[in-house]
Amino acid sequence: MEKNRYIELLYKNPNKRPRRKYIQNTLQDMQNLVKGYIEVIRYKDILLICNKENQIKKKEPNVILNNNITIYGSFFITGDDYENADFISLTPKQIRRFRNEFSSEKKRENEMEEELECL
Repeated sequence: MEKNRYIELLYKNPNKRPRRKYIQNTLQDMQNLVKGYIEVIRYKDILLICNKENQIKKKEPNVILNNNITIYGSFFITGDDYENADFISLTPKQIRRFRNEFSSEKKRENEMEEELECL
């Protein structure tokens, strides 16, 4: 199968809403987005790609996944072509779903902090 030359993804900076982006499906473009070596995390039906050194570099927390993994600094998500071990574009449904999920993440964190302050 021919490699997907360009992929559509969602890119998220800390404290910002995720935004659509198109990149070439190359290691170099992915490393440029996260500003370093990539780490790939399977999350639900997508792949989350972040800089594996961001926690060590004390980058700002971005999201906490439901399995209690904190993602630091910028990250992006792509579709998973498991059969061909490749990254693929997100579907429109995935874009809507994860844009909403990662947009409300900061709101949930703020609500939890407010609850703790009230105790």
